[in-house]
Amino acid sequence: MPEVSLERFPGIPRIWMDYAAGSTHPFLPSQLDLSLLRGKADQIRNQFSITTDLVKLVEEQTLLCPDQSLDSIRQLQSAASFAVVTRIYPSLFGGPASQIWKCLMAIKACDELAKSGIKAVPVGCLSSPTRSDISQWSVALLDAESELRSVSLADRIDLIDGIRELGGDSYDGEVLQLIAGSYSKDNFARGALHLFLALMKPWGMVFLDMPAIAAAHSDEIAPLQNRIGADLLHERESAPDGAGYPGEPERTLPEFLLWSLFLPAVAHIIDPHELFAFSGALPFFDELGMARPLAWPYSGATLADIRSRKIIDRYKLEMLDLFSGERSVIEHILNSNAAASVPAKLDGLKSDVEKTLSPLSGQKGSFDDFEKEKTSCRERVLYQIHQLHQRFESARRRREEAVSRQIHRTCNLLAPNGRIQEHELSGIYFLLRYTQSVLQYVYDRLNASTFQHQLILMD
Repeated sequence: MPEVSLERFPGIPRIWMDYAAGSTHPFLPSQLDLSLLRGKADQIRNQFSITTDLVKLVEEQTLLCPDQSLDSIRQLQSAASFAVVTRIYPSLFGGPASQIWKCLMAIKACDELAKSGIKAVPVGCLSSPTRSDISQWSVALLDAESELRSVSLADRIDLIDGIRELGGDSYDGEVLQLIAGSYSKDNFARGALHLFLALMKPWGMVFLDMPAIAAAHSDEIAPLQNRIGADLLHERESAPDGAGYPGEPERTLPEFLLWSLFLPAVAHIIDPHELFAFSGALPFFDELGMARPLAWPYSGATLADIRSRKIIDRYKLEMLDLFSGERSVIEHILNSNAAASVPAKLDGLKSDVEKTLSPLSGQKGSFDDFEKEKTSCRERVLYQIHQLHQRFESARRRREEAVSRQIHRTCNLLAPNGRIQEHELSGIYFLLRYTQSVLQYVYDRLNASTFQHQLILMD
């Protein structure tokens, strides 16, 4: 599957580039190495200071599992199994596509661990609503005309009808029903968990409402927080400047640590924007004598349809060119075409006609008839040149309009608003367009361990 270097993508944190390059820094976690897991297994299993009945959490609806069959939960509670965790941000209809792809990556990671004889269950943990670059209140979709549209809690009472209107006949009806069944206007974060549960059902992935669980165990968590020394808290708060990496440190026990209090978390699926928080949580593990989980890299995926790929090939573009903006791409295409020199050539032809006929002027007597013929010839030739110029300009306008439409549509899909697709477009868009089968398609093509962005070519 094609991979694209992250270096030219907009908004990728430098900490991820350093980590991908293998840089060593006290603030960076160790590179993914499954051989390290064997030595950590017992420590991870014995580190729980909070005893949690996972079956009870299912009954209380703070832990959701497929079909309410407890196979995945029983596996998590067994002494020989672990959890691969991914963070779910509370967003309308599950938020951006990256959240769905990260769930698939968690499943993929469990399959990779199974090849090494390690049993693991994929777990999605609902996060506290603190991440600022994910919109909680709206979803971005492409309508039937591939225009970028937004459906928001602020301006629509019936969001499902709003989505149905945008898609016309192009959206899958079964997925619309699934979305409608999981949507909760009173608690869209919980609704998102129910949607993810339905989507990941074939793989047995489970989902935890971690803020609710942490609140229920606040009395047990408080003593652990009190054990964290003031020096460590101060060091963590000053780490962004010291390490040169931008980010906001959490002022309490980090979520990555909290999840390891309740789950045998052996690995976390980490995207470029989460690496800072994950790295900052590692000293807390050390302070409490807990085994550090592994960071499993997820660098993202962009889905490209056939039409967009043909447009990119036709104009000899790279996907990364689209992030310069559609106007820049359009001007590049039009200016690089050989037809751009036609107006100058026609103007040159006009000058040549004038130069050729000019020496024949000024003849007297018997040449009067010739002068009239020369003038008439000149006018006819210049008229034809003018007509060619007009036809060329008309053709050029039509071509520019066609190029503009094609590039506009392609940018809307592959680089919406100049951002990475999976951060801008809602995950439900791809389900609505390709049906739920898109999940298996993407899963089969995801690379389980790469620091490069993946381009997934849709059939």
